[in-house]
Amino acid sequence: MLKILIINSTLERSGLTNVFYNLVRHLDKTQFDIHILTLSKEPTHSRWNDFEQLNIKLHTIQLEGVKRFLFNKNIIQEKINSIAPDIIHTFSFRGNVFASQYLKNYPRIVTIQADLKENYQVDYGKFLGRLIAALELQLDKSANYVTVCSNTLAQKYTYFKNLICIPNGVSQQNYFVLTASEKEKLRHKFQLDLTTEVFVCTGLINERKDSLTVVKAFLEYATPKQVLFMVGSGTLLNTCKELANNNPQIYFTGMVDTVMDYVGMSDFFISASLSEGMPNAVLEAGFAGLNLLLSNISVHLELKENNCKGVNYFEASNKDDLGRLIQTTIRSDVKMAEIYSANSMALSFQEIYLKLGAKEHN
Repeated sequence: MLKILIINSTLERSGLTNVFYNLVRHLDKTQFDIHILTLSKEPTHSRWNDFEQLNIKLHTIQLEGVKRFLFNKNIIQEKINSIAPDIIHTFSFRGNVFASQYLKNYPRIVTIQADLKENYQVDYGKFLGRLIAALELQLDKSANYVTVCSNTLAQKYTYFKNLICIPNGVSQQNYFVLTASEKEKLRHKFQLDLTTEVFVCTGLINERKDSLTVVKAFLEYATPKQVLFMVGSGTLLNTCKELANNNPQIYFTGMVDTVMDYVGMSDFFISASLSEGMPNAVLEAGFAGLNLLLSNISVHLELKENNCKGVNYFEASNKDDLGRLIQTTIRSDVKMAEIYSANSMALSFQEIYLKLGAKEHN
């Protein structure tokens, strides 16, 4: 049995955490002994308890303050050596840095979930963002395998020698179409009936997600029987709230642990993102049966290329084009491709684990 160690900062509720939760949940536990190591104290909105129920081993170091950035080589190496993994799998900057610098003797897989240069420039500014992205990508070259979650990213990272594309996958047991009565029950809390058309955005509310375009389009084009739920938080939350000016048709929920309830009661999912890896929120909404209104960035276009149904596109950053879709609200049957299932994702990673494990034991 191969011992797999996943290293990440925390198990905070996020698209990234959902990705490796789905992976861990669907891995064959008769072949793999799964361990997860987190590096910081868990935030308020954490999935730690969800992971505990998966019959895996959880570990934490909880580096805080300046220790988060000094990396504490001895603490990390001591913890890793006590776990004694066969393979280390990392998904984020801190895990990648730790593994590449201090755990060079272990076989390693790195998963990249975004265009790092674009993302970090939004988060840290142009100069520092480019610098951090260049550092991480340089360190990732030392991994045995680098995986990306979309063909779009695969085309950006062609310089990695052992590059493999494995799309993010969704657990179909968790995301499915609700019955009319189930949807009505969820809507009752907001005094909404089934004749109301409900739109939802989930996740970060920031520049990269182009949240302002969504709010502007809805304010200008929505009919009286349409409402929008902005589920999440971020740097543009207050700006979006000010723009909405207490409009009764737009709800801002903040960070919640019941995202699936908001998705389940909705009819349409909107993503105006300007850059993505392969957005888990979009995939989850699709498996839940929502028609998808997506910006026409290359990652979103892959859904139609892979024969997903119920997908509609608007020009990125164009509120009028999004407004057109909001007004027409064309409903169609929704069907997501099998490659976006968690089972498909897990099988692909299992193949890499077994290949890498076989090399190390020869």
